Amino acid sequence: MQEIVIEALLKGVLVPLVVAFMAAGVIRFGLNGRFGKNLAAAAIAVGVLTGAAALNGWPSLPPIAASQKTVYLVLFGAVLGALMDLLARPAFLRRASILIWPPVIVGWIGWRQLTSLDPAALLGLALIAIAGMAIFRLLYDDGGSGGAAAAPGPAAPVAPVALIAASIGAAAVAFAGQTSSLSQSYGALAAAAGGYVLWNWPAPRYRFGAAGVLGAGGAFLALTTIMFRFSETNKWALAVVLLVFLCPAIVRMTPVAKSDAWAPVVTGITSAIPVAIAVAIAMAM
Repeated sequence: MQEIVIEALLKGVLVPLVVAFMAAGVIRFGLNGRFGKNLAAAAIAVGVLTGAAALNGWPSLPPIAASQKTVYLVLFGAVLGALMDLLARPAFLRRASILIWPPVIVGWIGWRQLTSLDPAALLGLALIAIAGMAIFRLLYDDGGSGGAAAAPGPAAPVAPVALIAASIGAAAVAFAGQTSSLSQSYGALAAAAGGYVLWNWPAPRYRFGAAGVLGAGGAFLALTTIMFRFSETNKWALAVVLLVFLCPAIVRMTPVAKSDAWAPVVTGITSAIPVAIAVAIAMAM
C-alpha cells in the first residue's frame, strides 16, 4: 500500500511539478523575448500531460473514455491559447474562447448525454458550460492577460494560485467520494500550476496568458465535468470549490493587490476558506 501511495505521489505530483517548472524555463529562454514570456503559461499543460502519461499512459486516438478526452482537450486548448498569445491576445479572440471553448469541453465530455436529448442531462451540461465560461472569464482577468493587457508588466499570479487551490479542493472532494483517479488528476493539475507559479513569486515574471487559461483552465473544467456527470461525489461540495475562482477578484479590490509578493499569498489564504468548507461538506455528507 505504501509503495502505491509513493508511486502515485511521484507520478501525479512530483513529475507534473518538476516538468512544468522546467518547461516554463525552456519556453521562456528558448523562445526569448516577448514570445517566451507570453507562452510560459503553456508549461502548466505540459506538466499536466506528462503527469497523465506517467499515471495512465498516452491515450489512444480517437479517445473513448472521458479521461482520455481530457488529455486531448488540454493539448488542443494549450495550442489554441498559444496561438492567441502569439497574436497578442486580441480581445475578440478572448471573448470567442470564453463563449466557445467551455461548451466544446463540456459537450465532448458529455457527448452521449448530449445526444440522448434528456432534459435533465442537457440542463446539467448547460449549467456546467456556463460555470466554465465564468471561470474562464475570471482567469482571463489576471493582470496582463485580460482587461489589464495594457499594463507595463505581468501582474502578480493570483489566478494561477486560485487554480491551484480549486484543484486541491476538488482533489480532496474526489478523494472523499472515493474517486481516486479524478483526485490524482486534480492533484497533477495543482502540481503543474505550482511549477509555473514558482517562476512568478515573489516577483511576477510571465503573464498568465491564453495558453494557461485554455490549457490549465480547460483541464480543470474537463475534470469537473467528469466529476459532476459521471461520479458519485458530493456535488454541493464541488460547487463550493468553484467559489475559489472569485477570490482573485476579491483580493484585487484590497490594498494588498499592489504587492506582488503578498497578493498571491493572500489569494491562497482566501481561497482556503471555500476549500475548507467544501471538504467539510464532502466529509460530513
